[in-house]
Amino acid sequence: MLRYYQELATDKIAVIQAELQAHARSLGYFDLKPRYLVNHLDTLELEASCPTFSEFFRQQGFKIITASYYIAEARDTSDMHVDHGVRRARISVPVINTEHSSTVFYRVKPELIKYHTLPNGTVYYRCMDPNAQAVASITITQPTVLNIKEPHDVIVTQPGIRRIAITVGTNPDPVYLLEDHQ
Repeated sequence: MLRYYQELATDKIAVIQAELQAHARSLGYFDLKPRYLVNHLDTLELEASCPTFSEFFRQQGFKIITASYYIAEARDTSDMHVDHGVRRARISVPVINTEHSSTVFYRVKPELIKYHTLPNGTVYYRCMDPNAQAVASITITQPTVLNIKEPHDVIVTQPGIRRIAITVGTNPDPVYLLEDHQ
């Protein structure tokens, strides 16, 4: 069985966040409307702009394959969903104000998970179970491996703040870090 998440603590988180904030600002992402996913970042440019971020992934044994910023505010929590694609896990890195949010995982009826496409082309599986039960939750303050094949959503708890995180797909898939060795 796989765990829902695994934190990858680093003592360089403040430097990583400063680099990512500068990168997101330079591309105008702080000005985007909330509940916005910026898909398909140029990973070479991202790594060149954020050397400590890039070095963290190299030290962990990962090559960055995909990266997306996710921007949210309290009134704009995400839909409960399962991510689309071949990767079973991604690494979420806090950029700003993530201490005011949680990634919540749920138990849902499988027949209530439906394929969905957003206007920006993002494909995912929307979970429409009104009786879903929360089974785990984490506030992301460090890079964290998330089991994206389990139903989850992001809930921002403090009104008036903008929460930004970056989600990273890697090679190898970090799912092995979620294996329960009990």
